[in-house]
Amino acid sequence: MKICLAHNEYGKFSGEEAAVARQIELLKANGHEVVTFKRTSAGLERRLFGMVRAFFSGIYNPFSRREFGRFLDEHKPDIVHVHNVFPLISPSILPECRQHGIPVVMTLHNFRLICPNALLSRNGNVCHECLGGHEWKGVANNCEQNFFKSLGYALRTAVARKKRYFLDNVDVFICLTEFQRAIFAREGFPQDHLVVIPNFINAPSLDAQTSVYSLQSTANSPYVLYAGRVSPEKDVDALVEAARKLPDVVFKIAGSHWRMPELAANAPRNMEFLGELPAEKLTGLYAGARMVVFATRCYEGFPAVLLEAMVHARPVICARTGGLPEIVEDSVNGLLYEPSNAGDLAGKIRTLWQDDSRCSEMGRKGREKALKQYSAQTHFDLLQDVYSGVILKAKHGATAGRACLGKFHVDGLTMKEALSRLDSYVKDGRTHSVFFCEGSILSNIARDAAFVSALESADMVLPDGVGTMLLGRIHGYRFPERIQGPRFMLEVFRESQSNGYRHFFYGSTPEVLKQLAENLQKKFSGCRIAGSYSPPFRDLTGEEAAQVAGIIEKSGADILWVALGSPRQEKWVAMQAGKIKVPVLLAVGAAFDFHAGHRPWAPEWIRAVGMEWVFRMLTGGGRTFARNLFRVLPGVSWLLMRAFFKARTNPAGSCHDQGS
Repeated sequence: MKICLAHNEYGKFSGEEAAVARQIELLKANGHEVVTFKRTSAGLERRLFGMVRAFFSGIYNPFSRREFGRFLDEHKPDIVHVHNVFPLISPSILPECRQHGIPVVMTLHNFRLICPNALLSRNGNVCHECLGGHEWKGVANNCEQNFFKSLGYALRTAVARKKRYFLDNVDVFICLTEFQRAIFAREGFPQDHLVVIPNFINAPSLDAQTSVYSLQSTANSPYVLYAGRVSPEKDVDALVEAARKLPDVVFKIAGSHWRMPELAANAPRNMEFLGELPAEKLTGLYAGARMVVFATRCYEGFPAVLLEAMVHARPVICARTGGLPEIVEDSVNGLLYEPSNAGDLAGKIRTLWQDDSRCSEMGRKGREKALKQYSAQTHFDLLQDVYSGVILKAKHGATAGRACLGKFHVDGLTMKEALSRLDSYVKDGRTHSVFFCEGSILSNIARDAAFVSALESADMVLPDGVGTMLLGRIHGYRFPERIQGPRFMLEVFRESQSNGYRHFFYGSTPEVLKQLAENLQKKFSGCRIAGSYSPPFRDLTGEEAAQVAGIIEKSGADILWVALGSPRQEKWVAMQAGKIKVPVLLAVGAAFDFHAGHRPWAPEWIRAVGMEWVFRMLTGGGRTFARNLFRVLPGVSWLLMRAFFKARTNPAGSCHDQGS
């Protein structure tokens, strides 16, 4: 397999750089060919031109895109693995991968795609203010203590989100912990495109019995070790205070401390700041320590310090934050303390310092965990599975997250995946909208810009009609299955029997709503109907809209089903999504009439061959027949023909990157 690894190196060598280098070595050792597309940020901040260049290229770099396109043409990789693209490579290379038909995986070493400063941290403390598309708060808070830099970081994150550079062009996002995966899922990244592959420790060092990782007893180890940079987001000031409380314990701090020189200057006599050390000296420090402290206030990725401590069979006292408790299990291979609590930290250190047998036992369990879960072979096997999966999907025309069908997107999901995503929407506490793309939607695309905007605002758009499936094929996508709104509604109610969703119906007539509730409760015993509302056949006044919103919210509904006819229902949902506090709003059109028995639903065999639109024309009455014959069919046909000829003249076209 030929792998292109793309990475923008940081100004100074970091744990991420080390992880990237180890991964390249691992892939080559296992017979893969690796070609690298790299840039470095070293020296940019020392020159005004460099800072300006970084500001604009982080948003979009057309030169990098063209160069990367030539790079792909020359090397023809099977897959692209992205680590960091900011600021010089830029997200511009991702649509280029799509145009070349090359699948992309990306390792999320931090939270950069959803937080301008990448750490979800401000002034040394956890901060979530920029989440949910509020990157401007990073400028308002001046998170980088430099307005120009804060503005640049916020702009590049916001533009990438708005343009969907990552969501539309990355097939799989590799998270380092389950905690990180959950954060990205809550921010709208499809759960089925998020996998967890932890970092690893180099295989040769682990496997060699006579390696530098020779086990030593902790009994005679004379000091506590902290290894890592000393900076505000770390909790080293709490460690310094803990050292003051433990004057009989020796502490060694290995790492650069130029960001907080006052800590070293005012450290107690039992604490020694060693500065930044080469790898071989660090190895000796790990081997000689009784325990390792990992002090931090922010969410971390997957710190190499923890792996080093574990393979040295050293227990770790670690901050209880982010995904760290997944690595350091409390009372198993270490102890957890509350960040910023020097007293708690001192108490945990004292506990282990006085208990040699417990130190040794925790160290042994930590080493066992590292050998089993964080070995190079385990990492390679997981990575190989991801590579093989996305390459196989690409060969069969599968999509990366959402299929771009010209002016809008459709999610290529199975019914099971769509139900799973809906469940995550209900649980995350935010408001989400779901649409079903069928003929009437397609017929409105060309003539109604406001409708297209509403469609693009949806969190999930599922392929309902045959026209959508054909349009996907023209654009190079093969949707795994057609997910019809009425069928999806039944499946959601089936799930509701066990998960207790509360449902509210909005639209249609009082008679239909009453029969709909009765039929569904009869078919799915135990399903919970929170209420219903039949609006007048006109737009609501402001006062009426507020009253309806209050009724829906007071019902405690988890899911609001909307049937107003397309495009009215999609526009209504898009307008109400931020106003009505209900987790999920679904626009399902004729589903109310079908399940209430008010109109006939096409038999399953007709639906299976994609001819239910004909059935609707023939059974829906003269108005429905005329609308389909003179509006829907011509609109869909025109859209398909235009897409077909455009695909032939510009086969590499995509939604949001054209003209950038």
